[in-house]
Amino acid sequence: MQSSSGRKKLEYLGQTIIAASDELCEGELDDSQLDFVESARTISAALSSTCQQANEISSHTVVLLRGGIRRNSRELVQLGERADRLLRLCIVAFMKQKVEYAEAVLRDIDEWKHGIEENLPGPKSGASETRDAREWAIAESLTRIMENLRHISVASLLPYRS
Repeated sequence: MQSSSGRKKLEYLGQTIIAASDELCEGELDDSQLDFVESARTISAALSSTCQQANEISSHTVVLLRGGIRRNSRELVQLGERADRLLRLCIVAFMKQKVEYAEAVLRDIDEWKHGIEENLPGPKSGASETRDAREWAIAESLTRIMENLRHISVASLLPYRS
């Protein structure tokens, strides 16, 4: 399967980042270089976790679709769109070294935590219990992705701290 080869490649890249950062740490590094190495490790771990969550979401979505199309969960769609937008902003923040973008991601996540998290669908009982449990699992995976985005944003700021 394509996701299996993608997962293996991501694991390989994560191991390569850890090995390279360990090698760098053996040398003489100043504080900013050490911060960069730590950022790379943190971002790698967060991206790996995000990929695992995306695979979980895909699996649950396939099962939901096999059960027949029905209304979309507005909250899940909004959270998915927000996570997508923030991930792209995290990448731009890191690649272009834009501290203000990483800070914007952190503010957005804080805003989300005070609002939409309370509106996510929870597990319910009744005839659609399995479907609701799958939607809840998707919501939990999206919540973990948001937490990973927080880690990525903080790690993006680490090399630029005063």
